[in-house]
Amino acid sequence: MAAFRILWLVVGLRLPAFATAITIPLRQNGWSVDDNPVRADGNIIDVYDIDFVNSEVAIAVGVTSGGDGRIMRTENIDSVDPTWVDVSNGAANRFTLHAVKFVNEDHGWVVGSGGFFFHTSNGGRTWQDQSQSLSTDPALLVKFSAFNFVWYDVTTFSTPGVDLVAICGDDGVILQSRDYGESWLAGPGLSSNSLKAIQFLDEQW
Repeated sequence: MAAFRILWLVVGLRLPAFATAITIPLRQNGWSVDDNPVRADGNIIDVYDIDFVNSEVAIAVGVTSGGDGRIMRTENIDSVDPTWVDVSNGAANRFTLHAVKFVNEDHGWVVGSGGFFFHTSNGGRTWQDQSQSLSTDPALLVKFSAFNFVWYDVTTFSTPGVDLVAICGDDGVILQSRDYGESWLAGPGLSSNSLKAIQFLDEQW
């Protein structure tokens, strides 16, 4: 039997969106598509992003039709029909979650609206709100935690001895952490527009 590689694409042209499994036979040409919606409590999740913790575990983030953010975890991503478990713990309710990224098999981040972002240190089993660790400056905390502030993307970069994470959002804000989100360094203010994607070039930025 030919080996298979499982890829995941996010389709968001209309609601409800589906996390679509694309099964690619490595020794054959062609694609087979199997639409399997990610569900929480029977509700289809409008999936915005997916990241892989390892070859079996993946995290999907998005929002329900009722507007509640959801963090979903599966331990059988290589299955034709993965089993998804809601690991949001209610923390992300009422806010859309836009992106997820892991730097290793333990540490990952989810970012979204409402100024919130979340961190896991156990492979996505549980999540903690890390947005209050941004600054001791009350003015900045008010700005970043405002209901209309949105974090759009998160990226990670790993080098020997250091794991990096960076997030970007409204008002041209870019933040980087070198200690798993315990403290954050602000990036250069190059724009006042919303920044919706970010990627490390090297360990500096």
